[in-house]
Amino acid sequence: MKKMIGSMLALCAIIVLTACGTPRADTSAWVRHSFDGAGIVVALPEDMTWEAADGTLRARNESVRLELSLCGELYEDAEAMAARLGAETGREAARVEDAGGLVRLAGAEDERTAEYYAIGPDGDTYRLLLAANGEEKDRRAAAELSAVEQSLSGDTGPADASTVRHSVKRTEYPTADTLVLVNKRNPLPEGWADGLDLVQTADPLGEPLTVERGVCKAYFALRDALAAEGVTIGLASAYRGDAAQRELAARVTARRGADEAEKRVAAPGCSEHLTALALDLCLFADGRPIDGAEEPARYSEAWEKVASRLAEFGFILRYPEDGTYYTGCAYEPWHIRYVGTEAAREIAARGITLEEYLGKDPASVDYLVLVNAKTALPGGWEDEIELSHMTNRHGEDIAVERVAYEAYCGLRDALAAEGVHLDINSAYRSVAAQEALAKSYTEKYGADYVKRYVAVPGYSEHHTGLAIDLYLESQEVWAKIHAHLAEFGFILRYPEGKESVTGYGYEPWHIRYVGAETAREITARGIALEEYLNAA
Repeated sequence: MKKMIGSMLALCAIIVLTACGTPRADTSAWVRHSFDGAGIVVALPEDMTWEAADGTLRARNESVRLELSLCGELYEDAEAMAARLGAETGREAARVEDAGGLVRLAGAEDERTAEYYAIGPDGDTYRLLLAANGEEKDRRAAAELSAVEQSLSGDTGPADASTVRHSVKRTEYPTADTLVLVNKRNPLPEGWADGLDLVQTADPLGEPLTVERGVCKAYFALRDALAAEGVTIGLASAYRGDAAQRELAARVTARRGADEAEKRVAAPGCSEHLTALALDLCLFADGRPIDGAEEPARYSEAWEKVASRLAEFGFILRYPEDGTYYTGCAYEPWHIRYVGTEAAREIAARGITLEEYLGKDPASVDYLVLVNAKTALPGGWEDEIELSHMTNRHGEDIAVERVAYEAYCGLRDALAAEGVHLDINSAYRSVAAQEALAKSYTEKYGADYVKRYVAVPGYSEHHTGLAIDLYLESQEVWAKIHAHLAEFGFILRYPEGKESVTGYGYEPWHIRYVGAETAREITARGIALEEYLNAA
């Protein structure tokens, strides 16, 4: 973004002299006023009265009035501001005069007003409205308005005039939680949009886009830094409200079908774009978009440069190439997310996802999946989970879903410190393995035992990789083990007294990973998973 050189460059007087001539205003006693956030300095008569309300600073006397307010738009620089203001006014005679960062919008129907826009040192856009009071033929008002406008370049007012400083106070918005997590398992918090400071900017084709104010400034800084390295980026998408997200899902469904739409478009309420902190970028070269299919090497190299500069401006690559299990989304080099520089630097240095940084479970796995005698394992489940392997004390290979295994290791180590030594007797079993187990137990213990304690193949929790059967040499420590389960995200899956709910008898050895928050609630309430999910 261009820096404003000085406070203002010279501006031409715009008041047209009447046939008899407009008298010059006596500015010898005028006072200079500096609006620091906006970078505007103007001389005004000393008899002005002031008030501030609704984010607008107002001043007036009998001849002139002034209004200064913060705009709801951000512009890349003065040239872009001038071009877009001219295009957006729609007035037949409108024209824009650019004077080094201060833009005057001319051609208004009322020539007794002057409308300026300035990009302040803070990157925000400010609107300055000057107007003559009194009757149309009031020569004093016309003279003072002309003198006020000339003062923007420092041409009016005594050289030794004192300067009064002002700050334009805008409506205060709650600070956005830049670490808010939104994915397919974590919908946007209710009322989130109410706390956002949204501004308008534009994509490379001039179409309006809505972005959170601080994020937009960070994007401009990132864009300029990359431009210095020969990489040109633009905005393809930013904030989308829930209605827009639904429309997008409907378009993709109509074009590609429901299954493909589910893969490509986040469900309403679960899109990061609802936060106004997420941006989709596009790449340009020689004034045109770079096509990854036509120029794969150039395309990849450009995205690598983009990724290398994100953290210093508070952004992360939201869906990295090796982060799909946690994010629930395939690699998207164009999708960046503002989290603040401190978090961004740590996430980049550790090579992790936002989910991992926040200590959240992977979005690709439904850790509350219900599998019981009435509810079968969802289709495709076994193809999606990632398994960790260990060898138990009997030399058997044990497989557990990777996050559940990490939680088990924490539980195991905590109990070891208390003299209780855990091991796993059984964990993940494929449907085929469950069939073999049912057959073996029927031969050993009979059909009634299998019906009570062994799930029908396809209906066993062990297919999820989230269920663990513990092995202990002594059965007297179950109470101590159960007391630690919730701390590490586990529940006792088949507790005493819940046989009619779970469909299984009491199994003190069978634990299930559901995540720490859910585990604490289920344990505190003394309920089964079915009751928590209202699926009993």
